[in-house]
Order: sequence, then C-alpha cells, then structure tokens
Amino acid sequence: MVFIMNMERISLEKTRELSQKAGLTPCRVKGSTVVQLRKNPNDRMEDISWEEFDEALKSKRLAVYAAPSGYMKIMRSF
Repeated sequence: MVFIMNMERISLEKTRELSQKAGLTPCRVKGSTVVQLRKNPNDRMEDISWEEFDEALKSKRLAVYAAPSGYMKIMRSF
C-alpha cells in the first residue's frame, strides 16, 4: 500500500509555531552543517538559533514542508 502525503512549503514563522506546539528545537549535528528539528537533548546535537537554522536552510537550498497533520520534513526547495 502506498501513502501519498500532501505537503506544502511553510515559512520560518509557521515552522517555529508548529515546532513550539510539538516541543521541537532547531539544532545542528556537531562538527557538521546538517540541521534538523529535535525533541530530546542529544550529545551529538548542538542547539542553534532560528536565524542560524534559516540561514543553513537557505545556503543548502532546503525548506521545511508540512502535511495537514502537522508532520514536518526538511527537503530540497522547489
């Protein structure tokens, strides 16, 4: 069975709003340029500001997409 999710690109403000509701924080994998949203603290991750998160997404041509359910995913921007 194949599920197709209808996802749309969302703004940084909407990402922040959904992240706050879900208890997510922007972070970077230590020693890399990989960014993500995380829920639980992890020794491999370092917290970053929303501005750093946004800059990292733009520099890599990435964006945050969300499904109507609130599920978010970082993907190449189209």
